[in-house]
Amino acid sequence: MRQVSVQCQAAVLGHEPVAKGGLDTAKLGVAIIGGGVGGLTCARVMQWHGLEVTVYEREPSRESRDQGGVLDLHPESGQWALIQAGLEAEFRAMARCEGQDLRILDKQGTALWEEVSPADLMERPEVDRPALRALLVDSLQPGTVMWGHQLVSIQQTGEGEPYRLGFANGASMTAGLVVGADGVRSSVRPLLTDAQPAYSGVSFIETGVSDADRLHPEIAGTVGRGSLFALGDYKGIIAQRNSTGYIRIYVAFRMPQDGFANLGITFGHPAATRAAVLAQFEGWGQDITDLIKACNDSFIPRPITAMPVGLSWPSQPSITLLGDAAHQMSPFAGAGANLAMQDGAELALELIGAPDPAAAIAHYEAKMFSRAEQEARQSADGLDMCMSHDGAVVRSLKNTTKAITAAGSVFASNLRGLATSLTRQADINHSRSLTLEEAAQQLGRQEGQRHEKVVLARELPEVVAPVGDIEHGASKFTEDEIKERQSKAVRSWMEQRMGREKVALVQILQQHNVIVRGGQEEGLKLVDALLHWKAQGDEGDQRP
Repeated sequence: MRQVSVQCQAAVLGHEPVAKGGLDTAKLGVAIIGGGVGGLTCARVMQWHGLEVTVYEREPSRESRDQGGVLDLHPESGQWALIQAGLEAEFRAMARCEGQDLRILDKQGTALWEEVSPADLMERPEVDRPALRALLVDSLQPGTVMWGHQLVSIQQTGEGEPYRLGFANGASMTAGLVVGADGVRSSVRPLLTDAQPAYSGVSFIETGVSDADRLHPEIAGTVGRGSLFALGDYKGIIAQRNSTGYIRIYVAFRMPQDGFANLGITFGHPAATRAAVLAQFEGWGQDITDLIKACNDSFIPRPITAMPVGLSWPSQPSITLLGDAAHQMSPFAGAGANLAMQDGAELALELIGAPDPAAAIAHYEAKMFSRAEQEARQSADGLDMCMSHDGAVVRSLKNTTKAITAAGSVFASNLRGLATSLTRQADINHSRSLTLEEAAQQLGRQEGQRHEKVVLARELPEVVAPVGDIEHGASKFTEDEIKERQSKAVRSWMEQRMGREKVALVQILQQHNVIVRGGQEEGLKLVDALLHWKAQGDEGDQRP
């Protein structure tokens, strides 16, 4: 990965090395504790805008620890943060759209949900953690990240005075502004709150299958190109494909803390551990248990913890937190790393041009607290839905598949594929090989159900025709510009249709007694969970 000249980039954007009228970061001294994706994003955005910053990371080097599995970066958070960091093009070059594919199975291995992503869909593309971290590290000025610096002490000598930082390697330094990006076991957090993470009631065992496509093609076929969830009986198996051909597997159990011993799982000899895990899935489908039989001899217990939902603290003028240090949550909403990156970018943007950090930190924290609470509640709901007796997600899919089909709803990946097809049909029509109505009718024959044919034939001309006819008649735009505007009109229409389909699906769910309480708002949460059921993304040791 190429080294990026931050000073040159700042000049291109019109920024001076010190933000005009803002913080003199060279004099102040900004220390980010923790070199995960949240802390690195914060540092990158600050440097991109000409601010000076140092990142202190406890790991001895960037390659010293397994960084975990894959992340799906959300457009409103993780992807947005990379845009603020000037790294959108580099991210798109490494992102894997096929990683958005999703399969949900019941415990017998019956596929209840299959989602296949179009090749160019950048809704929530996957990226391997090591690749994302390398992108962020390489975008920083050399020497920005101080490896091998584990924070062991932090104290402020007096009100308004800098913080003195002490590290396990004997080094010490002062900083006028400290950002705790050091994960769930944060050494910075005690200066702001006494809150600590609590056990969620769910524990994972992490393992995996190496070189799956070559050595275990049947396993690779079961998992597909993206993620797989097999759920039921208060347990489940979650599999994620990495870009290297490795399939990371999480075996999940709802149980008391330190409950593995009660299940006979002691993590001693690998063969004994594998046998004990398999015993817990007696009666499950062979395609599912084969995942455990084929996995490597590494079995790592990972208790899932979470910070209190709605956590906040009185803002302090020169110290704050981001990511898991502030709001660790279970991985069942795929929000952890995305929120950490959004936190980092937003904090940096607040500091740019700020006359002093106090107001910037207070404003950042107010927004961070609000979104973290919302995501934490969704994460807790997701955990309950997955880790139930029959897997609420599985039950919902079973109960509603026929009703959804009868209603003629083109849902989730079908809608996204439909949008792509509509855009292509608009382009075909513009070459005058088809009229708009003919394009709609042809598409109706190819995609969707009878209900959709009628809707498409009626709505597509209304969406695309005005854009092409009016603008082309006035000769205001080139042929390519008209095509692009037609495509935008189709995408906007599809977003509106998606919203209507979601509300319709909620009504179907309620009719079938799937939503017992909470009304439409809770129903939409369930629909979102079904649409985006990608439980990956928590920063730090807790994965997926």
